[in-house]
Amino acid sequence: MICEECNEREATCLVSVMVGEKQIKKHLCSECFTKMHGVLGQTLPGAIGIGVSGRTVTNLLSSILSAITGVGEENKKEEGPDKICPRCSMSLHAFQKSGHLGCPECYQAFREELQPMLLQIHGRVQHAGRQPLISEEEQKARSMREELTRQMEEAIRIEDFETAARIRDQLKAMAEEAAECRT
Repeated sequence: MICEECNEREATCLVSVMVGEKQIKKHLCSECFTKMHGVLGQTLPGAIGIGVSGRTVTNLLSSILSAITGVGEENKKEEGPDKICPRCSMSLHAFQKSGHLGCPECYQAFREELQPMLLQIHGRVQHAGRQPLISEEEQKARSMREELTRQMEEAIRIEDFETAARIRDQLKAMAEEAAECRT
């Protein structure tokens, strides 16, 4: 099989992406895969549309978006004028083609089209990531918990279960103390 990106070399890699319940596959040669993997592993947002690597990522994202929205180059529905973001002038079609928005206001401008896509990709349309820390003490406590967790995992890895149990108890006490402070 020929690489679906460069259409020159033999495809040796299969990139498979799950989007909701749909699976999108792309057959790539090792060179195109390496270029795509390098961009994805380093700076995806800044790399889209720049050079050959960016073209690979853009094509991959376009394939994914086309599968989600049902809109692609070959089956774009002609339904009236294209929506435009009032702040950055990004069009809905340009977003669907490139896979990235132009500014924060694009989320409001394309809300109707983005909600089903976000729901399918993430399972929700509202942010569910980490909460910002309230104070410097919270930051220090989180860093301490992360360090203790790392130390406990290391103790388990080297089978030093006594140390691991001591650290586990320390983490449990910290969690109980934090719960008391919140109430």
